[in-house]
Amino acid sequence: MSDFIYITRQELIGHISQAQLDEALQDTKNAKLSADDVWEQLHASIANDIHWRIEPRVKVPFYSNVPAIVKRAALVFACEAIFQRRKIAPKDNPFTPPADEMRKRLDAIGSGSAPLGSSVEETYNDGAIVISEPAKTKSSWGRLST
Repeated sequence: MSDFIYITRQELIGHISQAQLDEALQDTKNAKLSADDVWEQLHASIANDIHWRIEPRVKVPFYSNVPAIVKRAALVFACEAIFQRRKIAPKDNPFTPPADEMRKRLDAIGSGSAPLGSSVEETYNDGAIVISEPAKTKSSWGRLST
């Protein structure tokens, strides 16, 4: 299991039924993966989707103090993925529209046009400082030039 957790299976209950979750976590291809293995792969995929959208502006992953928007995105993406694994077409998936909207919000955060949250420090700024030559205010002996 990864060191960071954005969503748990228990948090999905209330948004989808336990039966839907159990059905979606069955490994139908080769029957070698447990529900825990399938969930871990699903969680990693969801985290990667969130990370690459916000990573240009924010250091990821979040090991603690996960921003609310990241938790919400993980929930929406997980519910969408559960329905996808159950072979529900995107047009019939009730979580596709909110997931698409969340992707737009995360993209806006990644581009810098929207904040992630007040408690999260962005890692990159819009400006840069370039020093192309040594300062002329000090001599090579360390004294101020006049």
